[in-house]
Parts: sequence; structure tokens; C-alpha cells
Amino acid sequence: MHYIIFDYTINDTAGVFTCATSSLSVPISDYEYIDDVYEKIMKYEKQGTFIYEKYETLPQYRYDIIRGIIMRSIKRDNLLYNTTHLNNKFYQEKFRQNRKEAEVLCKHALL
Repeated sequence: MHYIIFDYTINDTAGVFTCATSSLSVPISDYEYIDDVYEKIMKYEKQGTFIYEKYETLPQYRYDIIRGIIMRSIKRDNLLYNTTHLNNKFYQEKFRQNRKEAEVLCKHALL
């Protein structure tokens, strides 16, 4: 499925979630090579232009929001049954506990 947004398309078959693609060549107008991304992020944080939050220190309500996003994604992409979906392996590896919870919820028709 493709979603038209302004002059580019969000292509959910590209293998990268929310990947914007163009059917035309797009010229590069500028770039910045970043040798150490973490160092750059920390610099932006000190400048106040980037907020860096560690997952482990988030308040409970933020965990609940993230859990909801994960559950909706599992349901939307049918990840419990669609083993060939591009996000399936990622969710199995990174959100193992949420996936187990989704299996239980689905078994009882709650997801």
C-alpha cells in the first residue's frame, strides 16, 4: 500500500517502516557526515535542541503508551500469523514479552 503525501510517497513495502520514496531522482542538496552519532546526539542535548530520554527511566504512563503502540502494530500487521511480514522478526526479538502478551490476548479474543 502506498500513501501519497505531498510530493513523495510513504511506501510500506520498502522494508523500512515509514520509508519515504520517490519515483523520480532526487538531487542531494546538502549532507553532513557524522562520525559518532551518539556524541552528536549528546551535543544536541546539551544545546537544548534534542531531548534524550533513556527507556529505563521513563515514567510508567510512557511504558503504557509504548505498550499500546506495540500491541496496535502487532494487530495491524497481523504479526502473530504473518511470519513473512517485514517487522515480524524485529518484534520477536525486541518486544518478546509484548508479543507473548499479544498471543494470550488474541487467544481470548481481546486483541
